[in-house]
Amino acid sequence: MQKKILIGIGIAIVVILGVYFIFRKRNTEVPTSQMSNATSTQNIPSGIVATGNYKIEQITPQNSVPQPIPDLNRSIHPAGSAAVSPEALALASQKIPIIQAALKKDPSQFSDWLNLAMYQKMAGDYEGTSISWLYASRLAPNDYISLGNLGNLYGYFIKDNTKAINYYNQAIAKGPKLDYLYEQFAEFYRDVMNDKSKAKAIIDEGLIEIPNDPVLLSLKNQLNK
Repeated sequence: MQKKILIGIGIAIVVILGVYFIFRKRNTEVPTSQMSNATSTQNIPSGIVATGNYKIEQITPQNSVPQPIPDLNRSIHPAGSAAVSPEALALASQKIPIIQAALKKDPSQFSDWLNLAMYQKMAGDYEGTSISWLYASRLAPNDYISLGNLGNLYGYFIKDNTKAINYYNQAIAKGPKLDYLYEQFAEFYRDVMNDKSKAKAIIDEGLIEIPNDPVLLSLKNQLNK
């Protein structure tokens, strides 16, 4: 019995570590301040419930399910540029069919589309990731999570800066009071576009919407160095 418990704990730790690395800033689109490992509850908009160190998104989908629904029999197609560990691929290969099966029964589940995209990205399937997050955005008219995720995906992984900028702007338009969106967008301009001036301008836009926000002020100080 004790051996089984230890095995169960070990499996849980592996899964948690896998999810943690997905959500790290350069390997994911959702920052720690928004969906996992959050350290504060400041600037939480309506529709988000703070639970300990986590924030759970509660965006309500539309009543009708948008058509067409993406192919829920899609297999994993890693991008040629994707660097995927065997462990990550194995976990994604296990989780993706389970989520796809759930969505076949109820394609209106916003969180399932987010999770499907998360595991597709873990597997290096950037095209599938984009398809899933775009559909999640269509499903929930107030969704900014998928749009911000898409900005990161196109900016850092697919390397299409035009689309990255478009999605970041859409995300901010949907969530103008969320500091992490401005933070991500500014960091994209700093890290990818090598444009500190534009990065500072984005932070200033955020500070108009969220005056004295500590996250934005901290990044502004960094950009001024």
